[in-house]
Amino acid sequence: MHFQVVVALAESAASDNGTNWTLILSLFATGVALISLGWNIYNAITERRAKRKPDVHASVVFDGADPNSALAFVNAGPGMARNPMFLLLEDGHLCQGAIGTAFLLAEAHKELDLGFRSTKRRSTFVWGYMDIDGNVHVSRTTARTLVTNNLRELS
Repeated sequence: MHFQVVVALAESAASDNGTNWTLILSLFATGVALISLGWNIYNAITERRAKRKPDVHASVVFDGADPNSALAFVNAGPGMARNPMFLLLEDGHLCQGAIGTAFLLAEAHKELDLGFRSTKRRSTFVWGYMDIDGNVHVSRTTARTLVTNNLRELS
């Protein structure tokens, strides 16, 4: 009789041991699934933000036939730029303000007449805009690049 109780307890402990391992394995699998879900949500949010980020570039443009130079803005990014603004200080001339449109859509461009002829002297040209999330982006020219109408770059 004593032997039967020990065998019954041993069988019970063995089945509990299997149940414990099953429980541990299922908890581990659930943890891995939750981590994977969190990682996928993080990637989706990051990807969505990257798809909404504008990338506005600007340049001073001068045409040989036109006595005045112009400022050209283009949004090369997939997102919309809100309220693009600029400041240009060149040879005693100060131009500042918005580009004339509240939003610069993806792949859109805008050109503004400066009202004076640009020179080859170094100028200060800064522009900024907001993205759809309210982040402010500010850029500036680091080197003087003049672009003609046929889009050849001159130094």
